[in-house]
Amino acid sequence: MKFPLTVFSMILGLGAAGIAQAQIQTPAASPRANLSQSVGLTTVTVDYSRPSARDREIYGALVPFGEIWRTGADAATRIVFEHDVTFGGESVDAGEYALYSIPGENEWTIILYTDTSHWGAQGYDPANEVVRVPAEPQRIEPFLETFLIGLEHLRDDSAVLHLDWAHTRVPVKITTDTNTMVEASIAAALENPDALGPRDYARAAIFYLNQGRELEQAKSWMEKALEASPDAYWWEHSYARILAEQGEKEAAIAAAEASLEKARATGGRAFGYIDLNEALIKRLQN
Repeated sequence: MKFPLTVFSMILGLGAAGIAQAQIQTPAASPRANLSQSVGLTTVTVDYSRPSARDREIYGALVPFGEIWRTGADAATRIVFEHDVTFGGESVDAGEYALYSIPGENEWTIILYTDTSHWGAQGYDPANEVVRVPAEPQRIEPFLETFLIGLEHLRDDSAVLHLDWAHTRVPVKITTDTNTMVEASIAAALENPDALGPRDYARAAIFYLNQGRELEQAKSWMEKALEASPDAYWWEHSYARILAEQGEKEAAIAAAEASLEKARATGGRAFGYIDLNEALIKRLQN
């Protein structure tokens, strides 16, 4: 029996479609991972694959020295900065980048790259590089079986990106202009003071306190917060700290004692403020 050519083509097409639609799932050799971390007011996100050593020598062997590496496995590792940052001392605009590296025995080069569509380092073009920054590898213990990217040493305006595998850690510092963003937020909020609540005033006051700046303004804001929330012993402790920084020792002791009394009245739910106030009072009395 002979089939018309069109019918035969349809049968082949249906068979091919069945193959294309097969969905047998197996574990990835290098599972995909995603890291999202706030650094001050800036979110940093990393999407990458995590290869494992599997009894192989890593750097200088599986990952050669002196060659472009995808900094992971499979598709290029991607890093996203919500706002402008400084990456390893170099200014970088907000956006998404591929994270490449050149491993070295004594020094690495870490690269941010504009094209995030590559599979690994295939088609790598130096013209797409945004920055290259040096990084000094560190020895870590114990042996780390699976490649890991993390963000540690978190501060209001910085963090350290680290690339860890085997016995090697490669750190790169990331800094953000948190102060400018907070100042802009405060300025915008103060344009409509009727919409501000005690929490807003307290946050602004504590930010200035931690920065060691404009303490008289910080004092005024905290007084507004406490006027609306007189039982907020945690804010009253910060108020005592502001007064102490201004050299108003007696007023600071009085505020700390008031905060201490309110903290004790919570029946043990004061989250460490009893100890904090006692330590502040002791320091101010010496």
